[in-house]
Amino acid sequence: MAFFSTLARDGTGDFDEDGANDFQEFRAGTDPTNRASVLRVFALMSVASGHTTLLWPAAAGRAYQVQFRDSLDGGDWSSLSGTVTIAGGTASLVDATSAAQPHRFYRVLVQ
Repeated sequence: MAFFSTLARDGTGDFDEDGANDFQEFRAGTDPTNRASVLRVFALMSVASGHTTLLWPAAAGRAYQVQFRDSLDGGDWSSLSGTVTIAGGTASLVDATSAAQPHRFYRVLVQ
């Protein structure tokens, strides 16, 4: 109702065509009518330490879990240990184990 003024939309569509369906955007706290409002994760690697800092927009009242794997060829996702820090509208988590891997792939789950 807040975004569409109707209950006719069931959450399966992608009104703003940003790649996340309306239900996923509701869970993430993003605006399903605004293509620029999407949960995107940025990874910044420190040259000095090799640690990777992950940053993403945070929404009030949401909890996040970060997972990783070292190959896109399959295998299970592993949960990244550590505490998600939220400052203002940005969440972050440091992966101190990433330096040992040539490639690492991440995903952020909204709890």
